[in-house]
Amino acid sequence: MNFQGKKQKKRVLVTGTSGMLGKDIFFELVNNDYIVFGVDLKNNPILPEQFQKIGDLTEKNFTLSVLEKIKPDIIIHCAAVVNLETCQNNKLLAHTVHVDVTNWLAQFKPNDTKLIYISTDSVFDGEKGNYKETDKPHPLNYYAISKLDGEQMAKLNPNHIIIRTNIFGFDNPLRGSLSEWAIKNFQKNTPIQGFTDVIFNAIYTKHLAKIILSLVKSDFRGLINVASKNIVSKYEFLSILINQMGVSQSLISKSLSSEVSFAISRPLITNLDIQQIQQLTTIPTIEEGIKEMVKDFNKLNRTDQNETN
Repeated sequence: MNFQGKKQKKRVLVTGTSGMLGKDIFFELVNNDYIVFGVDLKNNPILPEQFQKIGDLTEKNFTLSVLEKIKPDIIIHCAAVVNLETCQNNKLLAHTVHVDVTNWLAQFKPNDTKLIYISTDSVFDGEKGNYKETDKPHPLNYYAISKLDGEQMAKLNPNHIIIRTNIFGFDNPLRGSLSEWAIKNFQKNTPIQGFTDVIFNAIYTKHLAKIILSLVKSDFRGLINVASKNIVSKYEFLSILINQMGVSQSLISKSLSSEVSFAISRPLITNLDIQQIQQLTTIPTIEEGIKEMVKDFNKLNRTDQNETN
């Protein structure tokens, strides 16, 4: 008789699992039969404790010890310092998280391990938009500079996938991203303004997690843009969100970013060309992403209320 053993499940290490993207990637892979470990500075209470490693990735010995213990087949590096002011004022921290940590991860058994590095559309200056993977980056601030330098470190692993993207989603409790800021204000009936001159094609974190799964399963290697199918201004994004939440449109008004004095330079038009990823998988629209996000947010709120009552 010929007995065949079960195919061994692949082991995955996801950094930044206290964040909205890392958390969604964790569950997407777990639900598709991967053994997934998360690593972050703090515990995420919705993730199983036995699969979380709590510590500081910027401590090289900690990071290397986690790699040796878990022995991942796949590493997905989501951890990042996303606050522009923090990156500008603490360049050492931004460089360590985005560049040094990526370097350490990339050098872990590079011939046997797949590395997925989450980059950003902010590597471009926002002068023209519709950026292709082949367009030359021109970052305007240190966040973007350090993320671009991290891309170079990721390339030390021949099995790398570098994903340039822009995400939206929510954490529990809500933090300070665009969608979370808007939701908090809409819940309090507080009026807000949305920029009509800032253009992007951000993607919902849960949808990005599904696309990352398809890339994990594929033979793709290299740099790829992943974003929603259509482009909107930040004002249009917020208008779609307020409509999905069933809140009065009178709470949102138009404004221009040029009317605001920012201490740090930011790109205006960063929408990404997604022809390459569309050849590999189905890409949702921003409307579909926002609708799904609001549905997930309302479901979470109902659950929290039931647990409180």
